[in-house]
Amino acid sequence: MTERELKDLEGYDEKKFVRKEVHVGPRSTVALIHLLPGQEVPKHSHPGVEIMLLPQKGEALLTVDDHKEVALKPGTFFSELGEGHSFSIKNNGTAPFQMLAVQVKLD
Repeated sequence: MTERELKDLEGYDEKKFVRKEVHVGPRSTVALIHLLPGQEVPKHSHPGVEIMLLPQKGEALLTVDDHKEVALKPGTFFSELGEGHSFSIKNNGTAPFQMLAVQVKLD
């Protein structure tokens, strides 16, 4: 069993978003993503994995396939199969944004 305090992994960078690994397993990866206001995770995809996003602090805008927009804020959950989809995330708010990103490899 592994236990991690997320507050110990909290960290931001004025120049770019920060990604810190929380867990790496044989079929899954969990990362803590940090974005200051105005920062963005560029458009990308994750073929062969399911992505689950769990916002922890602040708010951001998730854009899927250049047209579907989803507000990410604490208390929401977003899941998407990585096959054929791309997404970006932008902190369009005024406070720092933090979320857990879970990737699970598909069979």
